[in-house]
Amino acid sequence: MDKSDETAKPESSHEPNFLRLTRVRGVRLYGLFEQAVGIIIGVFIVLAIIVALYNLVADVIELALAGTLVQNDQSLFLTIFGNIITIIIALEFNHTVYYSLINKSHIFKAKTILLISILAIARKFIIIDVEKLSPLVIVSYAIAILFLGIVYYVMDREDHVRAGRP
Repeated sequence: MDKSDETAKPESSHEPNFLRLTRVRGVRLYGLFEQAVGIIIGVFIVLAIIVALYNLVADVIELALAGTLVQNDQSLFLTIFGNIITIIIALEFNHTVYYSLINKSHIFKAKTILLISILAIARKFIIIDVEKLSPLVIVSYAIAILFLGIVYYVMDREDHVRAGRP
């Protein structure tokens, strides 16, 4: 049930008593609970982003001062790039939580969670050490991305059909 369905329904005298008790000025208590959880999650994500960003900057400065940053070390580059992508994923997740709090909509949108999952597995592909992993693990990551992409595409097409767009 989306926000428009919830607000479009007038409060009915036919509504069971236990449902009427869960409303505070027309707002369901569960909606308030969901908003509170979203705020708490958002705060923790912001703290995690700040710590990850601090660590990334400290690592890059330390490597630059040691002179190892200019070397052509692929594992070092992949570690730094993996940390950057992790921060980007956390920012995207936090943006989703923030957007849902502002619009008072459901916190976790399935499409966004799918997109974040695709980004997380793509990060794995970027930082992967193919010499240390079995081909079966690499193929399983590829299959996971393929199926997540298909599900995302189907959900996106459904949204376009509902909105009347091609």
